[in-house]
Order: sequence, then structure tokens, then C-alpha cells
Amino acid sequence: MVQRVSDEDADLLRHFKSLGVMPGTAIEFVYQEPFEGPLVLRIGGKLVRITPQAAREVFVDPALAAEAQQ
Repeated sequence: MVQRVSDEDADLLRHFKSLGVMPGTAIEFVYQEPFEGPLVLRIGGKLVRITPQAAREVFVDPALAAEAQQ
């Protein structure tokens, strides 16, 4: 579950919004592409890719995701 995203970069924040990476959103890590490539996430029914650099600006709470599933 996304707890918060960094708001220091307005362009990155808009990019996250376009992908659906927003606080309160459940995301699932699927895999990382080879050679430090993008991370592939499942958000709702779609797969999205974000760079490792961008992923460092997304803060998640696995406990919130577990609670949401119950």
C-alpha cells in the first residue's frame, strides 16, 4: 500500500498520478527488469513500469496492504 510519495519534484508527482501511484493505492511488485531496469508493478488490473530512481520516492507500508485484504 502506498503510504506517501515525495512531493519535491512536481513533474515526478504528475508522472506518479498518471500511473496511479498515489497514497492509499494498493500496488504489487511483480519483477524488476534485468540490469537494474525498471520495476514492474501491478496497480489495479494494469502493469506499470517505474525506474528504480523514481521508486525511491514511493514509500509503502506492507502492513496496510495486509489489513486491506482482510
